[in-house]
Amino acid sequence: MKSELANANIVVVANQFNVSLFNLLWFIKNDIFREEDVIASESIFIPVAVQIGTPNSHLLIVPERLQMMLKKPEQDQAPVESVIKIIQKLPETPYVALGMNVIWHLSFDDGNELGEFTRRNFTHPSHRLFSHFSDADARFGAYLSKNFDAFRLKLDIKPVMVGVGTTKAEKLQLSFNFNLDIANCQDKASSMKESLAKWPDIFAEAIDIVNLFDEQRQ
Repeated sequence: MKSELANANIVVVANQFNVSLFNLLWFIKNDIFREEDVIASESIFIPVAVQIGTPNSHLLIVPERLQMMLKKPEQDQAPVESVIKIIQKLPETPYVALGMNVIWHLSFDDGNELGEFTRRNFTHPSHRLFSHFSDADARFGAYLSKNFDAFRLKLDIKPVMVGVGTTKAEKLQLSFNFNLDIANCQDKASSMKESLAKWPDIFAEAIDIVNLFDEQRQ
């Protein structure tokens, strides 16, 4: 079995982002991106959407949300700082929620190994439900949730088909969502800044849980 980070992103939900405000000059002037780091082929500026690609991030802003993908989350947290700067420049925006998401994939040599792994980890032999899923092609998963600091952590585990080149491969996906509802906060910008600073702890928690599967397999 091999574990691989598939995606890491931050999502800020608002009642309305003023997308027309965002242009390349605004990001450069506010020290959010350097002009030389912007990848032209990954960037667009239109009235309903803004998209900016850099070597370490990919930013998307549409009226209802801001999404920052971290291309190198284990090495570079500059994209997190970029989100904090945007929020600080726009404290009047009606923010609603903050989500930090980490997605890991577990790969197996073949489907039989994946099926056996999910059966061993996510079923209870004595439960009558699983007697209906006794065939070798059966797959299993889990949903878990708990409070983590100020966030609500929701972990969804399930087999998925993932594109690999021109083919597809079955993998076990661990999707971590750390959600924070800020609709009723008095100072939304400050609350989000404080919460975004906890990205290292959030990423470490996801890694710790993924590592449990490596330990279980040994």
